[in-house]
Amino acid sequence: MLNLITDLTFNWLKYAKQSTKLWLSCLLLSIPLCLILNISNIHSQFLSADYTAINNIHNIKQVYLSDTQNDLPVDEYIFDEITVLHPGLVGVFERSIDLSLKLSVNHDSEAVKVSFISGGYKQLGIIPALGSFEKLDYPKQGSALSAAISYSFWHTHFKGVTDIIGKQLVVNNKSINIVAVMPKEFKSFKRAYEPKLVIPYSQLKRILPQESNLTPDTFTYILGNVKNKTLFLNLLNKHLQNEMFIFDNTELKFSDGIGVNPTHFNKIIKRLNLLQLLYYILLSFSFIAFCAFYCAESIKKQQEETIRKLCGANNTHIFVQQIIDIVLTSLLLIIVMCVFYPLSDSISAILLPSLNQLSSSFSLFTLAVFYIVIITFLSALSYFQRRWIHSSIGRGQSATTSEKVQVFSLLSLLTSLAITSVYISSLVIYSQINLNNKNVGFVADNILIASFSFPQSPSEAFIANNSAQQLIQQLNSLPIIEEVSLSSAPPLSDRSGFSAWYTVTGQAISSGKSASTASHRVSPHYFKTIGAKLISGQSVQWQQYQSIVVNSALWDQYFAGTELNQAYLLAQFDTGKVKHKVVGVVNDIYNEGADTPVQPTVYSVISALTGFETIIIKTYAPITQVESELQTAIKALSVNFNDLSLTPLSSLVKNEQAPRNALLIITVVCSSILLLSAFLYNYSSIKQLTAKSSTELALRRAMGARSYQICYLFLKLFFTAFVIAHIVIVALFFTQHEKLQTYLFQQSVFDLNIILIVHLVILLAVICIIAIEIKKTLNNSWNHLT
Repeated sequence: MLNLITDLTFNWLKYAKQSTKLWLSCLLLSIPLCLILNISNIHSQFLSADYTAINNIHNIKQVYLSDTQNDLPVDEYIFDEITVLHPGLVGVFERSIDLSLKLSVNHDSEAVKVSFISGGYKQLGIIPALGSFEKLDYPKQGSALSAAISYSFWHTHFKGVTDIIGKQLVVNNKSINIVAVMPKEFKSFKRAYEPKLVIPYSQLKRILPQESNLTPDTFTYILGNVKNKTLFLNLLNKHLQNEMFIFDNTELKFSDGIGVNPTHFNKIIKRLNLLQLLYYILLSFSFIAFCAFYCAESIKKQQEETIRKLCGANNTHIFVQQIIDIVLTSLLLIIVMCVFYPLSDSISAILLPSLNQLSSSFSLFTLAVFYIVIITFLSALSYFQRRWIHSSIGRGQSATTSEKVQVFSLLSLLTSLAITSVYISSLVIYSQINLNNKNVGFVADNILIASFSFPQSPSEAFIANNSAQQLIQQLNSLPIIEEVSLSSAPPLSDRSGFSAWYTVTGQAISSGKSASTASHRVSPHYFKTIGAKLISGQSVQWQQYQSIVVNSALWDQYFAGTELNQAYLLAQFDTGKVKHKVVGVVNDIYNEGADTPVQPTVYSVISALTGFETIIIKTYAPITQVESELQTAIKALSVNFNDLSLTPLSSLVKNEQAPRNALLIITVVCSSILLLSAFLYNYSSIKQLTAKSSTELALRRAMGARSYQICYLFLKLFFTAFVIAHIVIVALFFTQHEKLQTYLFQQSVFDLNIILIVHLVILLAVICIIAIEIKKTLNNSWNHLT
């Protein structure tokens, strides 16, 4: 028996070495499997909240207010209403800020990351490494300032000593008591942001008195057990719209992420889901193609087994041969997957650059499970193939009815999948092209962004002066600079600013009662420098601090039908609300990229240099020369600009577009693979079928049948099977087409021109393949009658 197994194993290895179709089929199936595994790992890790050290993750859900343009945190009055309706639920606020820290009054200050969170440690199952969270859990108003330090901060700054509870730190010139040490597993409440201090959210205003009560970079959560999320939100939104008078186009939504901005989360999930859709389409096709190949090879093996039985092999020998074939074919597929998986990791890194820090390796256990599943599937396929498909050998052999039904069924399914897949891929391609060609509101060519590190004390107040105007005049005098301007939040810079703005009737420029409006401070020629188009009016001017420019999104939402000279907004200051005149409306500038909605934005003139600004330069000179001239110019300023960094705006645009371009390339590659594979498998299967039916075809020709009549017999079988398969596939498409629409930009799900072109091209190609192969066989029909 050992010699038999060895002999059969070597025979299989020789077959595998010579079989190009086997390698191609394994590669075609392993590619989507690896990509799906990779994306699924990234998806699960992106949804994971392990870095928060929360043990009772079911007790917390991120909630936000969403309208057509913004995803904003939930106001406190809404949480109060939720608590009244559902006494077991409370609201949690979390905000992360960089502040200044001194270990004691005599120490130098250093920048430190701080997380402000309301509480709920006990319900979330977060256990301190040292001390107690009691004073951090929804502390009473007026209670002493308290903080927990991170585990790493405890070891780096205090050497892990246990007597630190009760010691004080100085944060933004405020003394804070250390009451606990966060657990070792805790990294952050916000992804990719590791705070050293955790302070109650209710004490934020005491440390930063000038800060707004609620800003868009605040995360809000519901603490408590919500069993049916959909029903809960439907009833709550209806109540809020009827009783609390929130806007009809505004609703509360849950986010499946913890510590991730909802807008960013939705963009990443949308991209992940689109990739999974493409990969599953490719997998469906590859799976059918692999089955078609394996079934065709099984027919050959059945004939081989029949001959071996005639030569004396018993049923045990045949069974051993079948087992070896299944085990080694499965092993080959696993090996190909292992080889291709690192490449799939690289593809995901290009498509999802913001998730590069997530690990996507898979374990030996996953491999073992896949191996067992593949063996089980191939065993079942082999069993049913031998039970249902009958094959003959000898000179008079011809394709049996069962073989024809099998071949045309698989071909029909492949052709239908190919048509549907190419159609979906075409929609995605057109959508991505539309997105790449979208007007983002600025021109990136020959623009440099000079950015600096933030000052360590954002609480510092500044008095209006002409320092910004002097800097612009000084830089304008440089011959290498064509245009120059200042901005607190240039395009694609990941910087933002928020202020409280209201209409003259008191309506907040926001989705809630608390106004948190995107507010950018700019110099007068900012829009001209970046190529942004003013729709009406003019730009802001120096020293005109009560004149503002708004973007199109804000104007359309709050001033539709209003004359520009009658448009005013109110800005909230400590002394009250101050009236500002809207002097211009600028086209929407997509600061975060083409696929991120534009927020209503207010642009006001820069009153003084604070160290937060970036310098926007339009120049044709080399970047090194510009950097040297800029360093010299800013040395004369009283405001410290530290860590100068010059970045071409075009490179930021290129980086922002890279995932979409990669997605476009992946879609084109998937479509090309599908088409090429469909034609190859159609050609191979039809060729095998016509070769096996050569005697039958020759007899039909000899009896007077015309070529088109013989072709009609084959095409009738094919189209009968195709219509049945296509109805099933199209029905499945109709049930899911609404989900597909969410991934498309300015592209309808049903495009008649694309539907007709894809169907005509692929079906004509299949008809041509069938006709050509039958014609070749008929031309040599005399050969098959000798």
